[in-house]
Amino acid sequence: MTGIAIALAVVAVCQLAWLIGALVAVVRVKALMQKAEALLATTHEIAEHANRIAARVEDMADVARRVEGRVAGTADQVLDQIEPPIRQVAALVAGVRAGLGRLLDRRSNPHHDGRNDSPTTPAMTRRV
Repeated sequence: MTGIAIALAVVAVCQLAWLIGALVAVVRVKALMQKAEALLATTHEIAEHANRIAARVEDMADVARRVEGRVAGTADQVLDQIEPPIRQVAALVAGVRAGLGRLLDRRSNPHHDGRNDSPTTPAMTRRV
């Protein structure tokens, strides 16, 4: 063989080696792409699931806010309905207590005039 034929054979072998290397690289890239696609699909499913969870949490927060508002409103209504009668009963009890206190004080001290807290003696109340 001549020198040119040997050089052409060497170039052909080099090109064949390069072609085989390129094929191997393409096969590896294809396998890597398939794994990446599977990973991407899984990531997409996880993201969709996370979005659904976030939406449910937001819905629950909205419901909690509505319930909180209703509870606060109901508590105000209950207090508005209960407070006036309780104040009236408290005033009535205070009046009864004061009245009973005066009544019992008069029974135990018959010379008390009932207008002030200091007892008077019979001599002081009589006119001469």
